[in-house]
Amino acid sequence: MEAKPLPMKSEFHPFRRWLILYFPFLVQADGHDKELSKIWSSLYKTQPPWYRPVLDVLTPEFRTMLAELSEACENFAAEVHLKNKVSIPSNYLPLVRKHLIEDFLGRHQLTTEQLKLSSPIDGASRASLVAKVAALPHSSASEWDRAYTDLVGLLHLCCHPWDELQSLFPASSSPPSGIAVADRLLDLYYVAKAVKLGPMVELVLKAGYQQANLEKLRPLRQALANLFDGDRFTLLVRGILADAEFPLKKASYHRGNLEAEIRQLLSEFESEVRFQERQDGRKTLGQKVEVAFAGYELAVVPMYNRLTNEFLVSKRLPELSFFEGMQILETFRMAYDDKLFRPVFQRFQLEIDFIKDSDRRQFREVLEPYFKLIETLKKFCVDFASTSQSPLTQIDELMRQKITEGHHREAPPVAISRANDRAELVCRLGLSSLKALHTLLLGYQADGEAKTPRYLAGGSSLRRKMGSVFTQLDKAIVALDMVVGLMLQVFPDAEK
Repeated sequence: MEAKPLPMKSEFHPFRRWLILYFPFLVQADGHDKELSKIWSSLYKTQPPWYRPVLDVLTPEFRTMLAELSEACENFAAEVHLKNKVSIPSNYLPLVRKHLIEDFLGRHQLTTEQLKLSSPIDGASRASLVAKVAALPHSSASEWDRAYTDLVGLLHLCCHPWDELQSLFPASSSPPSGIAVADRLLDLYYVAKAVKLGPMVELVLKAGYQQANLEKLRPLRQALANLFDGDRFTLLVRGILADAEFPLKKASYHRGNLEAEIRQLLSEFESEVRFQERQDGRKTLGQKVEVAFAGYELAVVPMYNRLTNEFLVSKRLPELSFFEGMQILETFRMAYDDKLFRPVFQRFQLEIDFIKDSDRRQFREVLEPYFKLIETLKKFCVDFASTSQSPLTQIDELMRQKITEGHHREAPPVAISRANDRAELVCRLGLSSLKALHTLLLGYQADGEAKTPRYLAGGSSLRRKMGSVFTQLDKAIVALDMVVGLMLQVFPDAEK
């Protein structure tokens, strides 16, 4: 006659465990029960440190092992300023990352303060910093990032609520039932299983906690090794739960983004280096402009000028990209248009004969964009001087402190972009028209002494006959050569 399974109120009943372990046929043990039998047999053989499945009791030796891990964690928590903490404070990890980044950079003769470039430095010092940054080992930063993530796991273990496990320690009066503490053991497994204590973790510990006694890490490492020796802790939890396939989870921590923070710091450094180099270049260019226009007062374009740009730079707003070019073109207009170029054009129209009518038409066609440039420059200055027409009116109000910096936060960048777009069009027109005029006048200059002129009638005697005209022409060519050269330095891609 087939034996009927004994009625049990709970699958965790110790008697049922005993039957499955020794007389599985009486309870018609299935495959799941047989797997449990293997787990319990394994746990029974490892007594006394672990678990007595038949009695559903944690052994004193195992309880001692937990107490040792608790003591080791609490001792180490004091070294990392987490004593009596049951969670990591919100401002704790950012401070740790800051110390780690400082130490990582310090190993390569750098500091975060140096990389911030909070004040301008000379070109040689800047080049030295750039060389050190270029030599930073990016693979090493990635290793530090992984080690920091492992460190976070260790810190969470140090903050584990050990008070909830006090009933498991030897000082407790009675041995607890396994099922009564299963949840607490699962929590401990979740946190402790994720802890990795490799050499890099010790390295970042030394960097982040220079005063910490790392000798206290040894008992913690040993206690963890004892706890996870083989699969016994896993088997213990599954044995208590009577589930051979119970999925045990371990904590998974997001990457600390230490590497990303270092990359961000280096990116900001590179941006600041480019900014300072650009400022140095502008100072050099400004000196060249002053030399080139020696004897002439440099023009100041209303609102779109160096003073406004320096204000924008101080507020970390977008810069005026073409203010040097606008200054050069406006100074050229004020210095040379009425006094030199218009008289030259007039004399060429009235006193010089062209070989062909097409040459005269070419002369007029080249003058058209020049005159358009002059009128565009005049209108630009008038519009930017007007509070109703200028796109930089809000910037002017900021400079005069009529509105606060936070007011219309999005408006200043949009206004600056509009102003730059308009200035760019003027610079493109200026460079293209002046280059075309320069090329044509060079041809006229060559015709003054050429035996076979290309444009002007009169041949090699023309310069002798029209000396004053060619004297003015020579001056105009020198002025154009200077201005075009300066514009190409300010705006090298204006012709594209």
